[in-house]
Amino acid sequence: MDPYQVLGVQRNASQQEIKKAYRKAALENHPDRNSSSEAEAKFKLASEAYSKIGTPEQREAYHKQAHPGMFSGQNHHRKNDFENVWNHFGNHHGSWDELFEYRRVHRPSVIKISLEITLEEIATSPRKSFTLDGQKIDFRIPKGSRPGESLRVKLSDNQELHVQLSLLPHDIFVLKEDDLYTHVSIPVDIALKGGEMAVPTLNGNINLKVPPRTSSHSKLRVKACGLPIRSGGAGSIIYEVKVDMKKISTGLLAWAASIK
Repeated sequence: MDPYQVLGVQRNASQQEIKKAYRKAALENHPDRNSSSEAEAKFKLASEAYSKIGTPEQREAYHKQAHPGMFSGQNHHRKNDFENVWNHFGNHHGSWDELFEYRRVHRPSVIKISLEITLEEIATSPRKSFTLDGQKIDFRIPKGSRPGESLRVKLSDNQELHVQLSLLPHDIFVLKEDDLYTHVSIPVDIALKGGEMAVPTLNGNINLKVPPRTSSHSKLRVKACGLPIRSGGAGSIIYEVKVDMKKISTGLLAWAASIK
């Protein structure tokens, strides 16, 4: 194992650069932050590398004992398990805290639940209330939330609720990223000449402007008429057109009736 390669630094790196690289690797894979076995192995490896070149004295000793690019077999300071690595660094509280700039704190226990929401709820940010293990829980769905997000609700100093959001199917719209998609049927005369027709949104109908010579499968976008976006503004609604050759607009029907 090459400690420089493990920490991702050059052989001529300064001690500050080595310390910074180790701090980054250890924080990402520290058992208080990442409980996977892969993270534990990476933490051990990074800690072992830092134990070789973390100080000028350790670095000098390493270069005297090791061949270029690898450790020599005579290195008797190698740590072979996680517990030894933890004891080496964790028991020296002063240097540990100096390196990571924080002390280990108690992490709250987590309760995970799933919650199905509607497009209308994403748009209006309603409050949700329910009882869990005898405890009443009340929270608001943030406006602009999206399916797949996890909301954190603090229950106490020792407990958090993580709410995984999923989307209920909608009768009219399909959500893709920040935009809503739907199909709309238009009369043949409006498709040919252009005009306006009422189409649905989440907040009632609007008049959709249809350009002349609009064909089936054309997509007409209405901006800022869809779901709110957390960064600001709102998404679009995209109406995919189907020209109904058997359908005639009310305006044309009224005109036809007037000339009889």
